[in-house]
Amino acid sequence: MEYSMGNQKLKAGLLAGLITAIALIVTVSCVPRVRVTPEEFIVTTNPAWQRHPSISGAIVVWQDRAAALNDNIYAYDLENGTEFVISTDPGLAGDPDISGGIVVWADNRNGNWDIYGYDLEIGDEFPICTNAAEQQSPVIDGNVIAWVDQRRGNRDIYGYDLAAGFEFAICTNHAEQWHPAISGNVLVWMDRRNGNWDIYGARLLRNP
Repeated sequence: MEYSMGNQKLKAGLLAGLITAIALIVTVSCVPRVRVTPEEFIVTTNPAWQRHPSISGAIVVWQDRAAALNDNIYAYDLENGTEFVISTDPGLAGDPDISGGIVVWADNRNGNWDIYGYDLEIGDEFPICTNAAEQQSPVIDGNVIAWVDQRRGNRDIYGYDLAAGFEFAICTNHAEQWHPAISGNVLVWMDRRNGNWDIYGARLLRNP
């Protein structure tokens, strides 16, 4: 009798488990599948070269060759559908990046590559680094800007804190560092210190 009762409990338990499993399968199968449908649109089709786009929020920026051998920085507002100029200073400007309301780019108006920025909210352009050596490939996230810098004779990674207003070295290894990327307080880059190109990174920690 005890065996019979235990067997019945076992069967009841298995049945309950089976019902639960079926209910879960039905629930999962009823969840609608989200499909991504690309909706293509035009940002710019000007009769010139447009390269190196970057986007933050509703603002797209890019390098635009509006005149022969004179690349400038242009932008487009996705919300109101208007194109506007960021910088048309004589000389070359390229490799723009944007975060929030700040646009940064490499600029050779001074005869060498420097880093310049533009505040979209107040419409003000400002220099970030005009060291006599070459500075290129700027990136920005929040208040931190980073770039490739050749002031020590090889390519290093330097940064600038917009909130604090100071420049700082990120990586000055004797080998080549190239193509930085940034997200939050983490910066990564290509690094050749081991003889081949590797990926290194740094956490930007604020000292009290």
